[in-house]
Amino acid sequence: MIFIARSAAMQSVDKTIDSLAYSDAIGFVVGESGTGKELAAESAHQHRKRCGNAFISISCSTIPCELITSELVGYIKVAFTGASSNREGVANVANGGTFFLCKICEICEICEICEMSLELQKMLLRFPAV
Repeated sequence: MIFIARSAAMQSVDKTIDSLAYSDAIGFVVGESGTGKELAAESAHQHRKRCGNAFISISCSTIPCELITSELVGYIKVAFTGASSNREGVANVANGGTFFLCKICEICEICEICEMSLELQKMLLRFPAV
């Protein structure tokens, strides 16, 4: 994906995406709704050595708070009522690729990532950068 940008601000964004794309760092893309965060994440993914692997985008605002952990790390059959089979989590499916958590600040109607439950914070910080 190539951005065509004339403004200094957009050229700076493009440069940042490039620097993320060529590193093994974990990226944290922030911005107002509709500013292209997912587009930036997908662009960085497509320029990484892992571009042949999955790019998975999850909108956290569509997942009930009590199910977010199950969605991210999966579950085994009978782990809870209604779990009739094993389910692999998004983190495992995207292993070697990229997963983008869209609207993460809307999990459980929170405004800051630091206000998430400690268990969810620990889980998110465990994901490796490579």
